Amino acid sequence: MTQRYIERVEDQTVSFSISGKTFMFHFFAFRGLMYVDVSRQGEYLIRAKRIMPNRWLIPEYMTNSIGNIRFETYKADEEDYVWYEDFNTKFRLMSYRASEIADLEAGIPVTDDSL
Repeated sequence: MTQRYIERVEDQTVSFSISGKTFMFHFFAFRGLMYVDVSRQGEYLIRAKRIMPNRWLIPEYMTNSIGNIRFETYKADEEDYVWYEDFNTKFRLMSYRASEIADLEAGIPVTDDSL
């Protein structure tokens, strides 16, 4: 897994590569909640999906062979709404390769490659 650092602004578009495949993520705030649009090669995979802590941003059936990305929290913050002012600290954007997701599901600890 790798932490992806993003700006602490309410509207931004960033690109990340997961297992060699590039995705565009548009993060934006609307009515006090954070949402994301995800596209690849100019085609939207999802639009205006509400961001929930510790849940995958890209639908799993679209990424099961390459990996995925999600905002992770510490246990004490898992019930809080993801908010841009807390990006990179309280809400850490983490990407995982498919093999790391398989390890997570099997209960095998995964270490952070960015440390």
